[in-house]
Amino acid sequence: MTDRSALPFAALSAAVFAASCATRGVPEAAFPEEDPPVFEAVPGASVRVDVFDAGDPAAAPAARAAVSARAPDGERAAPAREAVAEDPAAAAFAADLAADPGRAAGLFHRYEFDPILDAPPPEGYAPFYISHYGRHGSRYQIDKRSFAAVEVLQAAKDAGVLTAAGEDLLERLRPIVAEHEGMYGQLSLLGAEEHKRLARRMHARFPGVFAAGRRVRCQSSTIQRCLASMANFTCTLKGLQPNLDFSFATGDRYMATILHPYLPSEARKKWLSGFDRDVVASNVSPDRVAALVFADGPAAREIAPDPLRFVFDLFAAASSFESLTLELDGAGLFDVFTPGELAALGRARSCIHYAHMANAAEYGHCAAWSAHDLALDIARRADGAIASGGVCADLRFGHDSGLRPLVGLLGLEGAGACSPSAESWKTCPTWKGMPMASNLQIVFYRKPGAEVLAKVLYNEKETAVDGLVPASPGPYYRWSDLKRRLEAPGGAPTGRGTLTLFVAAPEPDGRAALDALFGKYGAGAAAFDPPAPDETVSLPEAGPGAVVDRLRIVAARDGSLGLAVDGASASAGASGEAPPLETVLLEARRLGVAVAVRDPAP
Repeated sequence: MTDRSALPFAALSAAVFAASCATRGVPEAAFPEEDPPVFEAVPGASVRVDVFDAGDPAAAPAARAAVSARAPDGERAAPAREAVAEDPAAAAFAADLAADPGRAAGLFHRYEFDPILDAPPPEGYAPFYISHYGRHGSRYQIDKRSFAAVEVLQAAKDAGVLTAAGEDLLERLRPIVAEHEGMYGQLSLLGAEEHKRLARRMHARFPGVFAAGRRVRCQSSTIQRCLASMANFTCTLKGLQPNLDFSFATGDRYMATILHPYLPSEARKKWLSGFDRDVVASNVSPDRVAALVFADGPAAREIAPDPLRFVFDLFAAASSFESLTLELDGAGLFDVFTPGELAALGRARSCIHYAHMANAAEYGHCAAWSAHDLALDIARRADGAIASGGVCADLRFGHDSGLRPLVGLLGLEGAGACSPSAESWKTCPTWKGMPMASNLQIVFYRKPGAEVLAKVLYNEKETAVDGLVPASPGPYYRWSDLKRRLEAPGGAPTGRGTLTLFVAAPEPDGRAALDALFGKYGAGAAAFDPPAPDETVSLPEAGPGAVVDRLRIVAARDGSLGLAVDGASASAGASGEAPPLETVLLEARRLGVAVAVRDPAP
């Protein structure tokens, strides 16, 4: 741990950077990547795309893209692609991008400072404590992989197969690449300004929280862009209230809270590698852009054998401009794409980010599980602040790969919903749900002689928590109710929690299929029971009249999994070893059993 509470604030920025360098930090690559990897082709897979300007409002309503992407095992099929003109949600998405094309950048989009609106708290209540998690501000790209398209353009120029438009594009990209030299992964000037402004808005919104002499506890990821974000935020807050007492902590021991590794799953890894490619292929047409920059001929096809990959790489390089608006002049590079192409690329990127980090219907439990320790830390520190009265805020500075799972684990309305990844852009596009400097604030309210209330602000907006009943009209919840939501997944004090799998199979063979699944893992029918009357289960793929049961799976913090019988841990299978969750899911698929993973239950 590094405690810098005694340092003058003028030296804070230098101090936290020195702490980062001095700490024996875990390599950044050991944690979930902030940028979901660009799609990779699955070995043996075939992809055929009859391309058109996908999603362009000018496209004919009858236009279709014929997409087939099937791995050798036949387990994956690409989603269908249709024109925006036929889909109101896609039209709304395109309209959002027309208002601000930078939104297509998704997780690279700058933070949007919308007007602050607050519902009045119940009579007599006043805010006194804030628990916060903030993603670092706008930053430089992580590494040179983000500029793979630049290398392709340069190779095409050297080979004499780059068009005049391609040469113009290459020249416009050069200043962006040059600006990244020596700054990969670092906070940009815009990122610093975002956190300064967030601090000013928090102080103006809740001035009574930051009374003189009260303590502010700060934790940060060991990664420098997070430390720099913390420095900018807290220095601003200190300037507004000089008599606050700050403490600062960073180090390996805090990384399990700030950025815990995801639940390991080989099945998830395999599925993601295919999904990334499929969702791009089903949304994006590469033909027009490829024809714009490359002269036709064998040499061009040799340099850029995968036009789809090139166009998505080009989109990634263009997106980097979003974080560097204070370092670079110009209007960006998104004008190389038509509005329809930009919307299609934005949809694909949003889906990829959701699949990797959010509460996705497919493998969202693997991401949500990583937020358990963070959820417990929020609950524990809040209880301590309530009891002591001396702490006014806990500020945490981390990454999207730490914040997004927490949003899913809490079940926040909209952003935390469990949705199929390929449809997620309709309900929570990444530019809205996880831009740079995105944040979660839990604001606590008290009244003499009454129970403590809390409300959740997601990106500074009052946000409902699915499944919780407010204590009064508005977004104010009993802290005891919200605390149970935070503590249940981590299973404190035993460190175990329960995941619920709803399983269903159509009649007349449904019961036999479920019995086969039960027997496969030696759990017996005692491990399954029908859903409770108040539980809504949606498994349309099972068909009408399906048999629906529940399977409880106990998940330990170390990532091991086992079946649960009447709430107790039980080994499964002839070997007595607990099966990986993905093994259960794959066996269910083989038996024709539909499965839906529910948020960890109390």
